[in-house]
Amino acid sequence: MGASKQLAIWCVVLCGGAVARADNAPPPPQAVPTASPGDDGNTEVITITDKTEAQKLFEARAPVTVITRKDLEVSGHATLGDILQALPSQANAGNAQVNEGGDGATRINLRGLGAARTLVLINGRRMVPGGPGADSSVDLNAIPLAMIERVEVYKDGASTLYGADAVGGVVNLITRPQYDGVDVTLLTSTTQHGDGSEIDGSFVTGFTTDDKDTYLVVSGGYQHHEPVFAGDRHFSAVQRSFDFATGKETHTLSLTGPSGRLDTTSLGPGGLQPQGCTSTVCKPDGHGGFTNFGTGDLYNDAANDYVYTPSTRYNVFATGGNRLNDHMTLFVEALYQHRDSSRQLSPVPFDANAVISKDSIYNPLGGDIGDYRLRLTQAGDRQFIDNVSTIRFVGGVTGTLPFDSGPFKQWNYELSYTFGQTKEEIGTTGQLLTNRLADALGPSMIVNGTPICVSRPGDPSSQIIYKIGLVPTIPCVPLNLLAGNGKIPAAQLKNLTFKDAGSGSDEQGTFLATTNGRLATLPHHGEVTMVAGVDYRSEDGLSSPPSVASSGDSTDNQAKKTEGDYHTYEGYAELTVVPIADDPIAHRLEFDLGARVLDHSKFGSELTYKAGGLFRTVQGLAARATYATAFRVPTFLDLLEGQTERMPFVEDPCDTAPPSAGGGTRALSATAQAQCTAQNVPAGSRFNTSQQTSLIGGNAALKPETAATATAGIVYEPPQLPGVAVSADYWHIRIDHAIETLGVATILANCYGRGEQAFCKLVQRDFNSHRITAIDQSPQNVDHTATSGLDVALAYDARLEGFGRVHAALDGQYLVGYDLATGNQTIHGAGVYDLGAFPRLRANLATQWSHPGGAAGGFTLRYVGSFRECASDDCGAAHALSRDVGQYAKLDLFGGYDFRSRLGKTSVQIGVNNVFNITPPLVYNAPSANSDATTYDFVGRMAYLRMSQQF
Repeated sequence: MGASKQLAIWCVVLCGGAVARADNAPPPPQAVPTASPGDDGNTEVITITDKTEAQKLFEARAPVTVITRKDLEVSGHATLGDILQALPSQANAGNAQVNEGGDGATRINLRGLGAARTLVLINGRRMVPGGPGADSSVDLNAIPLAMIERVEVYKDGASTLYGADAVGGVVNLITRPQYDGVDVTLLTSTTQHGDGSEIDGSFVTGFTTDDKDTYLVVSGGYQHHEPVFAGDRHFSAVQRSFDFATGKETHTLSLTGPSGRLDTTSLGPGGLQPQGCTSTVCKPDGHGGFTNFGTGDLYNDAANDYVYTPSTRYNVFATGGNRLNDHMTLFVEALYQHRDSSRQLSPVPFDANAVISKDSIYNPLGGDIGDYRLRLTQAGDRQFIDNVSTIRFVGGVTGTLPFDSGPFKQWNYELSYTFGQTKEEIGTTGQLLTNRLADALGPSMIVNGTPICVSRPGDPSSQIIYKIGLVPTIPCVPLNLLAGNGKIPAAQLKNLTFKDAGSGSDEQGTFLATTNGRLATLPHHGEVTMVAGVDYRSEDGLSSPPSVASSGDSTDNQAKKTEGDYHTYEGYAELTVVPIADDPIAHRLEFDLGARVLDHSKFGSELTYKAGGLFRTVQGLAARATYATAFRVPTFLDLLEGQTERMPFVEDPCDTAPPSAGGGTRALSATAQAQCTAQNVPAGSRFNTSQQTSLIGGNAALKPETAATATAGIVYEPPQLPGVAVSADYWHIRIDHAIETLGVATILANCYGRGEQAFCKLVQRDFNSHRITAIDQSPQNVDHTATSGLDVALAYDARLEGFGRVHAALDGQYLVGYDLATGNQTIHGAGVYDLGAFPRLRANLATQWSHPGGAAGGFTLRYVGSFRECASDDCGAAHALSRDVGQYAKLDLFGGYDFRSRLGKTSVQIGVNNVFNITPPLVYNAPSANSDATTYDFVGRMAYLRMSQQF
């Protein structure tokens, strides 16, 4: 962009050109929040942050979902992430149910466009990203639930006001306003299995001075959640495979078990058939001999995995303000939270990672053993431990501009600085050092009664020693893998196992200046208002994976360091023109125009814009529409992520005997066979693997993406039915040059199903074994990603004489389309599992009833529609084989009572979530646990008790 164009853009923004206030999302609220005007206790009034007066829910100019504090309290959950992930507009975000490949964080992914495209704010200001380091999205559970007053979800995108991170939408968390007194809450819950128990204790206290000039609100809390094991739930107790051709399900057990498995065909020259074993597949008998390996020796490597990961959190949050004079108020916010969480996998497998030398003193067979497999249960389960600390500080001044007349009379302003930092320490246990393992299985001999490793058989002077970094010299101890289950001496394993450690961080700093107010009044009760602002933001990210894993010398997935930083200067302005208000026919006519300019330190300058309108009649009918553009640069991980290994569940397309064949064989298609032959894979190859290694790393050649969002809808609040409101909104989002990480199944399907060589080049194979060694999953700019759908909302709120207050709300989404166009093909994701869980229909129905006498109750019904999953996640293939994933519905019930005494109000609430203990539908192509952890409840029926005391 040329200098003259940049100057023109900055002039538009800073000089107050024809640009406008954002739809519903606004400048941050005043530093000293007060009760919403107009809330007389008889009607539910929800304040949208960008309005200076109260605004009821359905009056926004674009689709908005508001979750009140009461909604949060009756959920039965102690963390924000577990609640927000149930939103119909949210899809495929990581959470505490994601064990393998997770990081302990819970995120939100509006419209399923990626968590990095959803912006999370606290009181209208940014929240620092969280996770293992160099992250691109916020960990929702880093924000204490006790301090949240309500959650506002803007589903039309708000890039003009907040920046390009808001392509999918904005989640704005509003904290509790001024509070006088003490509120102490205890929540405890457990499942019907007695596992997954949770305890949460929190308090909120505060004061406001008599002159209302000073206030302080402080909260603190502790939360602990126990794990749920896959083996304790029927759907996840064993890994399952599905043959889409025959419709047959197979339980996939590992060939690598604690008993050991020797393939005698792998014995090198001079090898002898093990005595006592009459098969080509043998196992140690524990007494120095061998016997036949049978199906009973197969290992269930899923049972010890978590399907809900354990965590412990404690936090402190404070907000305060002091009015300095009539035009200026000082305000601060401070947050600290610490999380300890872990993930767990079955004990490390030794499966042909190294050859057992014919010259090992523990090899009685006389030849090199090339295929021996053993599950090292003696090393314990593999643990991945996350210790995360988050701090956030906001300080600034807010108030009204000191003008008694003129166009800027009574304008509000804010000057603030926000600093946030997340630091994580990462630990792993239960892995093996592969270089030491190879030496321990190499040549060895006994000298003076002591087994030693040697590089030259018969020569004790060639003993192998180790010196890694500052670790003292360690002698190599020969390893007897053939000893039998549990009989390997501890001294032999001592120098092979280790504890690894890494670290990561995210740091964010933002200077913000905003102002908003009325520019002019117009005839017919109209007005012209404006909001404008500028900000400077810096971001730093660092991810240093565990050091031994980074070296590639362990059985852990290899990962490399990621480090980067950038800064942006941004300015925005939005203008709202209301030419008519309170007219006998037109209750309100409103037009909005907005623009935002940014100057990125690595990608230059860009301009985005937005336009919208609202027309509301006196008969309760309203029409609304918006159109906005966005510009989003690649994240740290997109550009700079050090190459990281992953192990997704997917079968090798060249495997004629995959686990899904249930011990049988399958024939390859002509296209698949041609590609396998081109990669030198012998016809009839059998690999019997359900996981492959993929490599994800940064792509320095990535370019920014651009987006356009459009919404159009109607709202009806019939005057004849007070308390009833209905809305329907169509939305469409298209992202050009979209930055996407294609799934492994998509890459394999395009190569072996369609013969596209660009995808075949991403698959690497071992020259000798012909197995897949790596699949390159680095992000790339694809042609576009587009999604569209219909949001429907229905609300009813009324006080019924003698019965109390009833509130009911239905929030639903119908997905019209979700397409990812790579340039060679378009993958249609709506209604299928090719791109993740994208059912056509999702909906939530929630009801609450409260009686003046103190009783209350209600229910929430969550619905997720059905979709198809296809062989190789390729429903777009000709004659694709598929199955239906059934619909899912979960009912939660609660009831409570408020007791009043001289001490204050005591509230007791009991509830049961997932009343009918509905298990998640099976999704065989899901990454793990035989279902989708980002879509369904894995825990099952859960009962909870919540007690609160207000003094």
